[in-house]
Amino acid sequence: MYQALDPYLNTSTWHTNHANDDARFYQCLRTIVCDPNFNPDTMGDYMYQQKGFTKGVHTNPLTRAIDHRVTEAWAIRDFVRQHHLCDCLNDPDHEAAHAE
Repeated sequence: MYQALDPYLNTSTWHTNHANDDARFYQCLRTIVCDPNFNPDTMGDYMYQQKGFTKGVHTNPLTRAIDHRVTEAWAIRDFVRQHHLCDCLNDPDHEAAHAE
């Protein structure tokens, strides 16, 4: 499931706070956030592994970027589930109807 993050992680600027990188992360997260097995901490483990970092070493700005994304993912996951938004996120017709 966490391979959905690869398009985000495979971009050289993945660790920045640039709007394009944020959008790329959110788009990838959208595809997995409603999976019942989705866990932001496990997502972070995947990100650490993909980037070859040691979890728990927070002095590197790149590892701090991962930790930040994990925190964001927890907030987004909890919000989406609390407000029962998974049906909307998984329905392509819903997005098309609101794009007009």
